[in-house]
Amino acid sequence: MRSISLLLVALLAGVLLPSTARSHDTLPAHWCTGPDETPVIASTFSFAPTQLQSIADETAELLGSEGLIAEGLAPRLSDGRCGIVDRWNMATYIARTQCSALSGHPNAMIFITGPASYNDSAHHSLYDYSHGLEGACIVCAVPGSPLLEP
Repeated sequence: MRSISLLLVALLAGVLLPSTARSHDTLPAHWCTGPDETPVIASTFSFAPTQLQSIADETAELLGSEGLIAEGLAPRLSDGRCGIVDRWNMATYIARTQCSALSGHPNAMIFITGPASYNDSAHHSLYDYSHGLEGACIVCAVPGSPLLEP
């Protein structure tokens, strides 16, 4: 596991994410900013397009229409039916779910490093599963945490 400084996280968030994409930043504004807190990369992930599509299909089937609406992954249409699943929201949901499992930390935060379409200001219209998804699962460690041991 690698320790990552708060300054680096802030710099990456400021440089990689356009201001409109930060409106749904995957790292909350005041997360892990305490004087004794250190963001640590617990694991990384890289989903190939076919893998991401498969997980998205399984998730949609598991959640069903009402679950998709409840999780904010699809809108409820005026006639009450489930609308089209937003692929950016679904990819974010998958990354969060997988990060908890991959890192072993239920409160792990995601930091998406690619593709560029995910972090673009028009991400809801540009991002597609065919672009894949890469990033890191970050946890907030405090002194004495095994996460800070080399």
